This record gives sequence, C-alpha cells and structure tokens, in this order.
Amino acid sequence: MRDPFIESIEKLLLRDLAQLEKELEMYPDESSVWKTTGAISNSAGNLTLHLIGNLRYFIGTQLGKTGYERDRPAEFSSRDVPRATLIESYSRDKNRYPPGTRGSRCFQTAATVS
Repeated sequence: MRDPFIESIEKLLLRDLAQLEKELEMYPDESSVWKTTGAISNSAGNLTLHLIGNLRYFIGTQLGKTGYERDRPAEFSSRDVPRATLIESYSRDKNRYPPGTRGSRCFQTAATVS
C-alpha cells in the first residue's frame, strides 16, 4: 500500500507542473518567455529553470539521494532556452517512472537544461 502522504504530494506536484506547462504555452512567442519589464527582474523562463533546479535538488538529492548538483546561478543567468526544452526537461523527470512507482523518485533525473 502506498503512503497516502506521498501520494497526495505526488498529485499536487503533477497537477502544478501540468499548470506550469499550460502557462508557458500561453506566451505568444519564445522571446516573451525570457522578457522582463519594470520591477519584474526574473523572467518566466528563469523561474521555470529555478523551479526545475529546486525540485531536482530537494526531491532528487535530498529525498532520492541522486547526487544531483544544483547550479543555482545558472538558473538565473541562462537565457533563450526554448520553451519546448523547458517543458521537456521537467516532463522527462515526472514521466520517468510509471504511475504508482514515482513517490519520492519522481524527479531523480539529474539531466541539465542547455
């Protein structure tokens, strides 16, 4: 029997990642994903990279003991990563394991976005 807590966290993460994908796809073009204006200093693209790094570090390294080494500065300095690459990056992580086996392993992949 699966741990109900792990199952509920998994559902929340998967729900929110699906919403992130929808929001990224709403940008009219690739350059808009990386645009900052006024007081907004972090683009949607950089925030997505930051979220991917956070999930891979916490869930992968801390819970899954994957050895993933986070490059936090790159999460905020990288630019113009195609939207499809961002989406594929976290989709690869969440889809790596079949339903019912993800648990704390759902973001163990330590692949980098380039």
